[in-house]
This record gives sequence, C-alpha cells and structure tokens, in this order.
Amino acid sequence: MRKANQRRRVGRTESRHAAVIDKPGESQPRITRGEWLLVITLLLVGVGVRFAFPARMAVEHFDEGVYASNIWFGAEFGYQYPQRRLYAPPLLPSLIESSIIGASVLSPSQIHPSSLVVMAPSLLAGCLTLVAVWWIAREWFGAAVAVPALALAALSDLHCLYSRAALTDALLVLFVLLAVWGMQRAVVRCSLEAIVTTGVCTGLAWWTKYNGWLPLAIGLAGIGLAMVVGRHQRINLLRAGGCWLVIAALAFALWSPYLWQLQAPGGYAAIAANHAKYVVGLSGWGSSLQQQYASLCHDDSWLSCAGIGLAVMLSAVCSGWSCDESSRRCRVTAMVALALGMAAAAAWLGSALVLFALALCFIGRRLWQTWRREMPDAARTQFALYLIAVWIIGLFVATPFYYPYPRLTLPWICGLWLAAAAGLHEVAETKAFQKRAAVFGKQTAVAAVVLALALIVGAVASGRITAQPVAWQSRAEFEPIAAKIVNEVQQRAVAKRNDAREAIVFVYGEPALFFHLNAVGSQAFIPAGNLEFVEAIQAGVPMFLVAGPHAERTPSYVEAFSQRRARLALIDSYDFTPSDLVLLNEFHPRDLQDRRKTIQTIRLYEVVAADWSN
Repeated sequence: MRKANQRRRVGRTESRHAAVIDKPGESQPRITRGEWLLVITLLLVGVGVRFAFPARMAVEHFDEGVYASNIWFGAEFGYQYPQRRLYAPPLLPSLIESSIIGASVLSPSQIHPSSLVVMAPSLLAGCLTLVAVWWIAREWFGAAVAVPALALAALSDLHCLYSRAALTDALLVLFVLLAVWGMQRAVVRCSLEAIVTTGVCTGLAWWTKYNGWLPLAIGLAGIGLAMVVGRHQRINLLRAGGCWLVIAALAFALWSPYLWQLQAPGGYAAIAANHAKYVVGLSGWGSSLQQQYASLCHDDSWLSCAGIGLAVMLSAVCSGWSCDESSRRCRVTAMVALALGMAAAAAWLGSALVLFALALCFIGRRLWQTWRREMPDAARTQFALYLIAVWIIGLFVATPFYYPYPRLTLPWICGLWLAAAAGLHEVAETKAFQKRAAVFGKQTAVAAVVLALALIVGAVASGRITAQPVAWQSRAEFEPIAAKIVNEVQQRAVAKRNDAREAIVFVYGEPALFFHLNAVGSQAFIPAGNLEFVEAIQAGVPMFLVAGPHAERTPSYVEAFSQRRARLALIDSYDFTPSDLVLLNEFHPRDLQDRRKTIQTIRLYEVVAADWSN
C-alpha cells in the first residue's frame, strides 16, 4: 500500500513536470555579475588561444588549398578550383573568397592575401561556437553547467586547431550546435520561430559539409529515444514528428539549389561515389576507432588538461554560490584535488576519454531516472537529454566507420563539452561528494594534490602531453617554397623571354602550394590533372611542372611521369615537414615519433624539347 502511494506521488510529480515542459528556460535566473566576469574571462582566453601566433597560420592542408583558391579562377573554371564539389559544398569557399576581397578593398596596398584573412571564417566560427556552447548549456542545464562547459570549449586543443584552419569543420560545428539547440526548442515549444531557425541552421550546415544533415539525424533519433525512455510523455512528443518533418523539408529546400547545380557535372552520385572510397565498414571499425583515439591523445596538450581541471573548479565555485562560507571552503578544497586528479587522468588517458566517461555517467544516470520515472527536473532538460544522448553515442558508433581523419571527431567532442560539464555539476551536487568534502582534511588534500601533480609532471616528462599545443605549430612551410619556385621561374622566364611573367606553371596535386604560388607570383599557374601538357610547348613559352607527395602517391601520375621522364628536367627539390594537422591524415600518431619519416619533397621541373636527353 505504501509503495502504491509512493508511485502515485511520483506520477503526480511527473505530471506537473510534463505540464510545464513546453516552457523551457523560463525559470532561468538572471546572469549575475560574477557569472558575467567568468564568462567574459573565459571568452577572452578562448579567443586568445585561437588567435595566438597568427604568423604560424597558413594554407597547408590539401582541402584548404581547394577551398581558398576560388579567387584565382575565372568564368572558364566556374570561379572555383576544379572538382571542388568533390570536397565540400560552396559556403566556406565563398566566405573565404569574400574575406579576401573584403580585405583587399579595405587595404588596397595589401597585394597578397594574408593567412589571417583566409582563416577568418573559421576563426570567427570558432569564437562564436564558444558563445553558443555557454548559452545552450545555460538554457538546458543552468549556469552551474554553462560556465564549466565554456571552459572545456575555450581550452579544447582539437577545436582550437580547426578554428585556425581554412577547413569546413569549425563552421560545421557551429551550425550543428545551433541546429540541435533549435531542434530542442522546436520540439518542446512547437513554435514557428524555432522551426524556421532550426531549418535554416541545418540548411547552412548542409551548405558547409555534405554531412550537414546531421542535426536531422540527431533530432529524429532523439524523438525515438524519447518515445522509448520517456513513455509517460508520449502525448507531448507526438507532435514532434510533425515539427521534424517541417524542419527537414525547410533544410532540404535550402540545400536543393546546390543539389540542382550538381546535376550538370554528374549529380550527387559522383559525390557519394567519392565518399564511399573512405568508408572502412564494420571490418575496419575497430582499427579506425583505435587510430582516432590515438590521434585525439596526440593532439592533447596542457590546454585540454587545464581546461578539464578548470571546469572542475568552476563547477565547484558555481555550485557553491548559494552555500555558506565554511561549506564553500570545504567544497573548493575537495575540488582542487579532484581537478588536479582529472587533469592528471586526461594527461595519461586523453582528455576525450575523461570527458566521454563523465558524459556517459551523466547520460546513463539521467536516462535510468527517466525510465524509472524519477527524473527530478524534467521541465527544462528532458528532451535536451535525449538529444545529447543520441548525439554522443550515435557519433561514437558512426564515426569509426569512416577513414580515421581526426577532424571527423570534432562534432562528437562538441557534444561531450555539454554532457561532461553537466556530469561535473552532478558530482559537485551529490550528497556523497558533499559529505566527503566536509571531512576533507588538510593532510589528505595535500597528499592528493602532490600525487596528482606528480602524475602530471610524469605525463609531461614521458611525452604523453606536449608543452606546445598542436594548434600553435607553424603551418607556413609552403610560403618560402612558393617564393623560391617563383624566383626560379622568373629567372628562367627572363632569360628566355625577357619577361618574368612569360611562363606557365602546372601544379599537380598540391592545391595548398598552388594557393601560395598565386599569392606571390605573377605567372600563369594552372592546376594539372594529367601530364598531357608536356607535349604542347607553346611558341617557346617556358613551361614548368610542380609536383609533390600527393602526386607521387597517385598511380596515374607515376605512370604518366615515367612515360614522359625525358621531357621533364629537374630544376630543384625542396624538402619540408608538414604540421601534425596534415600528417595525422596520412600517418598513425606513433609514426610521428620518427620525424625523418615525415619529411616530404616538392619538385620543380621544366618541360624541355624531346631531344633533351641527347
């Protein structure tokens, strides 16, 4: 009888929660002066680590060269790098082109586009993502979760790295984050404003990357999880399917003009066929997961470890704002030891694994509470919980089915910031932790701190974490190589044609170098897809070939080069070592320990007459 009464009381409590589920975030307290101070400080730190050492940022990655080179092509090429559609939709390349044009208008004396201008769209997206993480975490889970989530995002090595690259990933993460946030509001409120916002953000994500439909998958899976776990909310969630269909229709309508453009050069089938080459399937899932984990650990530096430790401390501070002085002091003392302990765990196990464990604990506990109808705060966090759960678990399962490019894990890491910060908050609020914090003695605290510091020092000494973030590595080695090539070509053009501009330079398989050659040279630079131009010497105009590691890994180039070897005279070779951003696309992290393996070469050839070998 007593148990039956308890169940009825629980049911009445849940009914009250369900009655207000349509009004998320309205009970949020105002932003205090202390919270504003923390948020502004963390934003300044996050922006600072992304803009630090601007001279080290440069176009280096293959895809960066494709996206950044629109500006060098006219109508005959469709104002874009050849075959650009195989790599990404046009939004980011168009933003980069607009950034270059805008900078040239503002500074007409600036002849060559600076690397900072090219990276501007990604840098801006990366900084806006920090604001979005704080705002969304606050609306979903409260201020005590939002500030630690912001700390995790601001000091994330991986996000910092791709915010400083002219790649689609930082922009995609921003749109996905906003779209998932809008999905939660659309499903809970079923308002036209939220539906349109979500559809537009999803459409923009789709214009950024071909997997930009990800928010639709997260939303649909979240609705399905809600129908299974939150059975008692079935009536409220029935309308979610209709909202999702409208969002999907709007997103597809926004993306359909580009899909129509694709019909002329072969349709979307060509895109899908190109992507299929990188699917490793179930047989390669385990090895892909292992390499992704190794890459995430390799990218960790003191930044990510400090971010986790800082998030722990902020969770204690934010959770203790309403406590008395003695209680707050006890919590902070315990949290200092916990912060250093988690930072040490991140140093040895990787920050991603620590965040994943926190996220799983939070998600698992909340889903179990929901299943048993014990959810304490359904009004604001219920559907957000379902979205976060399918976001993190779904991407964890799906991402390793693809070739292990490290950048593919960035959307997953973004979801971890929110869930892990919520997990930290729950740790700070549990009665078990508070009891231990109250009796946390000075000697115990000192011992825990010393042990954690020893582990951190050991991780640094053993090379488990690096002192310099990977994001701050110099990626500018193509710039001096491009200057040397242009200088050599000019000298030969002057000797033969008495005009430094009278030369044609074909660049095979190195779009990043192609960008830099155009930035510093005045000759005709042409991306080459084959070597047929070797047979077409034009009225004595000097012709050159620039080729590098991408060409030498292409079987068709190797075969064509061997057939035309007599017509190509080697002028010079230029050795360089790419940054880890590029190397991790080609090597397992363990192979980077021997830097000799990573030395690559650019070669400059001149096309000569057929009897050159004689």
